[in-house]
Amino acid sequence: MGFIRKEIGEREKKLLEDFSIEEKELALPFLLEDEKRGIFLCVKQFRIGEGKYQVLAMILGGHLLEFRLEEERADRYPVCNEENQSVKGLSTETISQLVIPKVLKGREDKIVTVIQHALSQINPYYDTKIREVNHVEYR
Repeated sequence: MGFIRKEIGEREKKLLEDFSIEEKELALPFLLEDEKRGIFLCVKQFRIGEGKYQVLAMILGGHLLEFRLEEERADRYPVCNEENQSVKGLSTETISQLVIPKVLKGREDKIVTVIQHALSQINPYYDTKIREVNHVEYR
C-alpha cells in the first residue's frame, strides 16, 4: 500500500474540532495502528476516480494531533500536470463512494470540506472542488 503522509494545517484541524471523543471512540472499526506514530482514526474513506483514499486523524490520549491522507495504490499518487495545474488520474468533481462510521452520519459536508483541504495540501496549486457524492455507505 502506498502512503501520502501529509500533515494538515491548523485551519483543517479546526474543521474537525467538533467531533467529540465519544464519536471517535465509537468509530473503533476504523482505527489503524502505526507503531511509530500512534493510532490513527479513519475519519473518512473515499474514492476519487480509480484511487481509494482515507483521511486519517491521529488520536493520542484522546487528543486529535494531526491528519494524513492515505492512498491505497502506490502507482496512483497524484502528479501535477504543469499545463493545467491539475492532478492526473483524479476526478475531483465527484466522489463515487464515501465509507464512514455510522456515528459520523450527518457530518458528510464537513468531512468533504476536510478532504478538499487534504487534496489541496498534496498539490497547493490545485484548487479542489468536490461537487457531489454519488453514494455514502455507513458502517
